[in-house]
Amino acid sequence: MIYTLRVYKGKDVEKTYKIEDTFITSGVCMDVFRVVDVDTLVRAGSDSGMAIEMARSVIRAFMDFYPIVKEIFPDITEDEYRRTVPRDVGSLMMGIIQYAFGQLAHVESEKNRSLL
Repeated sequence: MIYTLRVYKGKDVEKTYKIEDTFITSGVCMDVFRVVDVDTLVRAGSDSGMAIEMARSVIRAFMDFYPIVKEIFPDITEDEYRRTVPRDVGSLMMGIIQYAFGQLAHVESEKNRSLL
């Protein structure tokens, strides 16, 4: 999968950063898990009353996400990051979480197959 982050100048896309998920490192996944309260996201998926906690978790993560984006896209500047849209940043953040979980689940399923 390819993740994109668009930088806007007014209403126009000035620049687009792209990365394939195969280039997302374990370090990036670890950093995302440090800033995102995964437990809250999981609970929110099963409890409608957790929506406020989920929103708080995502907002905290959003505020701390620039260093991670900088690791993924070394050329992005803070000014450019400030001119991205939240849906792109959120999509990138959630994409990395899903990618990491998928990779970890793949390892677990491989381990289970080897036990058979």
